[in-house]
Amino acid sequence: NDFEVYEDNKNIDNFKFLISQSILCTDATIHLNKDNTFEMVGDPTETGLLMNGYKINLIKEELLKINNKIHSLPFDSDRKMMSVLIAGKDENYIITKGAPDVVLNNCTKASKLALDKNEDWANQSFRVLAFAIKKVAKSKKELNFEDEKDLEFIGLIAMMDPPRANVKISIDEAKSAGIKPVMITGDHLTTATAIAKSLGIYNPGDKAITGAQLSAMSQEELEREVKSISVYARVNPEDKLRIVKAWQFHNQVVAMTGDGVNDAPALKASNVGCAMGITGTDVSKQASDVILTDDNFNTIVKAIKGGRQTFDKIKTVILNLLVSSLTEIIVMLIGLFAFRFIFFDTIGKETEFWVLSASQLLWINLLTHGLPAIALGLVDSGKNVMNRNPYDKNENIFARGMGINVIIQSVILSLLSLLSYAIVGMVAKQNNVTGTDFVKLTSTACFVTLGLAASLNSLNLMSDKSIFRVSVNKYKLVYLASFFSFACVLFAAFVPGIRSAFKMFDISAFNDSYLLIYWLLPVLLGFGLIVSNEFIKFGLLIKEKYQK
Repeated sequence: NDFEVYEDNKNIDNFKFLISQSILCTDATIHLNKDNTFEMVGDPTETGLLMNGYKINLIKEELLKINNKIHSLPFDSDRKMMSVLIAGKDENYIITKGAPDVVLNNCTKASKLALDKNEDWANQSFRVLAFAIKKVAKSKKELNFEDEKDLEFIGLIAMMDPPRANVKISIDEAKSAGIKPVMITGDHLTTATAIAKSLGIYNPGDKAITGAQLSAMSQEELEREVKSISVYARVNPEDKLRIVKAWQFHNQVVAMTGDGVNDAPALKASNVGCAMGITGTDVSKQASDVILTDDNFNTIVKAIKGGRQTFDKIKTVILNLLVSSLTEIIVMLIGLFAFRFIFFDTIGKETEFWVLSASQLLWINLLTHGLPAIALGLVDSGKNVMNRNPYDKNENIFARGMGINVIIQSVILSLLSLLSYAIVGMVAKQNNVTGTDFVKLTSTACFVTLGLAASLNSLNLMSDKSIFRVSVNKYKLVYLASFFSFACVLFAAFVPGIRSAFKMFDISAFNDSYLLIYWLLPVLLGFGLIVSNEFIKFGLLIKEKYQK
């Protein structure tokens, strides 16, 4: 809203006349508060025009005392103009403001200088308004659209509406996340394209079209071209609906922003309608899915990032729960049939047999489905979620390797648990441990291995990086939860009185050379899953470097 004041009297008078007419042709109001701040009500462009007046002591309230506003034709996106009927001292006259190309086309004379200046300012990303007047009879009390013809051009006012801070950074982040930003504006095509270029929305090879060109295209043509069009200028709100449907034709998820009543159909039709919380109308807010309380594009990008992080956390927690649950099923099914047959003579026909007791299973579920899962949901995984394309809206949650990951980890953990049971069982058989003691001893070994491995698995899932390359402080919640669960497994297995409630054997009762196997083997195998995952991560890192 800066402007230049010419020093010769003629231009100063013309300049003040232009500013005064621009003030009268507004519906906005501004009020100077006692603390020298301005309270502004209305369209930001119009409040900018009123601020121009304040700079040279032209106040709207004072001007209206001698220039009574009788009637007005409000701005609409079809005409791209606004007009007011003013009762002056001696005569009535019309003031019209609007898009320069439209206003100048309705003037009796359109100077080449004005057209060139409009194009020059538009190329510099200025928003340009043209102003014109027309004298009418004193008896005229109401305007119609025909009155907006044969006007007398009085000047142009250029305003810079700079993008908000960090918008370009947010647009670049959105593009790196596989999101295509598209500008739809009522501004001049040149202005819109210049701004879009500066923000990185318009790139070499992209197209920019006007509302007239869009209207001339059939829906089929728009569907063919929509992916290459980055800027729509001089577009009516109704055209937004066509653009939304054209993108949805390509099975794309479309987020649309809007603030006006006419934006409601497009907001409703889009996959995610985002209404402006400050400048938006009640109709647009009711039609939308999301309301931006700060009217800021940066907030949309932050919300996308937060949504992706939340989705990844959900997948991680589900992966953790599924691995331990699927492992329990595999161990129970294989163990009940295989070990009962293999160790039949040692167990005995009449002895009650179990691989894991009900209380042991509940304890493992409580530990692995409890604190570690909560901790995984609270910490940041460290993944740059804005460096990948969006997931397909119909994509299965087990896609992108998650299903395979569940199977691989479950198989590894099952093998470790069954191996612990089998080795301890074979050693116990050679040591003449039989009957219920044998069942309790092997069950204890299986419980310790499965419980420890499942407790420590959250350390593997907290990041794609090796646990030796991540910050302990950053993931301290996961470490604390894992080690607490780890301690609870050992507590249940080895503390006298507690272990009997879980149907586990007192390993310390043995005083032979096999004691270390009964004690240490299940614990060491409990670290097997996290060690195997470290090898898998190392292999994937080597593969990634090789592919680069």
